[in-house]
Amino acid sequence: MGTVRSMTSGLLQAPAGSLVDRLGSRRILTAGFLLVTVALAVAGSAPAYGVLVLAQALSGLGSSAFHPATYSMISRVARGEGVGKRMALHTFGGFLGAAVSFVLVGSLAQLFGWRGALWLLCIPGMLAGLVFWRGFEDISADGSRAHGTDGEAADGPRGALLCILRAISTLGGMFGRGFTVFLPLFLSVAYGMSVAGAGMYSSLAVGAGCVALLLGGELADRFRRTRVVASFSVASALVVAVLAHAQLGAVTLLAVLLLLGFFRYAPNPAQSALISQLGGAGSQGRLFGLTFSGSFLGGAVASLAVGWVADLWGMRWAFSCLGLLALARGLLMLVLERMMGKTRTGVNLRAEVHRHQL
Repeated sequence: MGTVRSMTSGLLQAPAGSLVDRLGSRRILTAGFLLVTVALAVAGSAPAYGVLVLAQALSGLGSSAFHPATYSMISRVARGEGVGKRMALHTFGGFLGAAVSFVLVGSLAQLFGWRGALWLLCIPGMLAGLVFWRGFEDISADGSRAHGTDGEAADGPRGALLCILRAISTLGGMFGRGFTVFLPLFLSVAYGMSVAGAGMYSSLAVGAGCVALLLGGELADRFRRTRVVASFSVASALVVAVLAHAQLGAVTLLAVLLLLGFFRYAPNPAQSALISQLGGAGSQGRLFGLTFSGSFLGGAVASLAVGWVADLWGMRWAFSCLGLLALARGLLMLVLERMMGKTRTGVNLRAEVHRHQL
């Protein structure tokens, strides 16, 4: 069921981004909330497993609108000023909601059963759709209300830059998904931890990542964004190598995991801000859709690939592969920086970053 939702959302984020550029963020985001709400109702009424899978596909269709619509909305409202901090706060809110949902949904399911919990979750979905429809306006890059596309494809980045940026996002999604899915299992197998202990250590690592998001937003507005992403990606690869090939004590292991969680999430605001700067006024939704599509699909592939390596050579070597993905992301970001220096888009971006540094 999870694969169906992830693959559907990943495949449809690019088309959803194009619709955002044509129709505006508010309409697409409202429709996305309503579709997810309908999916929850279908799942809550499902008479068979096949209907649950169908509900997951419908949920993926609705959620495919979230990233292209919200990130392009932030990009257009910010207009380059403090966009890193705004991206960081938005991402932090998503992590906070996910953390709260575990406790909230579990409590609802215990009180009303899993069907009742799904039906009750339709309420915030409908309220969110109503809030975005009535409380927000679509703001274009020039500050006017959006009535369709406000720019042409030529205003966006060049094709080569876009391909590299999508590859970077895909590698980031593969590393992030593998980290999230396999960290508890890695701690259990490689370090002999109990399920409860591995879960606690993993939660602390993700908690450090939430703090890193806020700091990463500040760094994205103060320093060259390509260097921020590259530095933290390479640092993640080094920490993964230590974690995978050393036998650490309990205290040292916790410290290394906190570092890994911090390095894993800190570059995300800088990458989102970079996408915002590379995108043209009328191509923000499409560009965010393409990059997040690569991230989601890469994450789905990583789950299978890392599990396959773990079955063949063990969890330590599987985690080493995650480190190689992080290293490749960092090196490819440096390639992107070099290419930007040879294009007009790159020159404009460097001038913008230099202005923020001053």
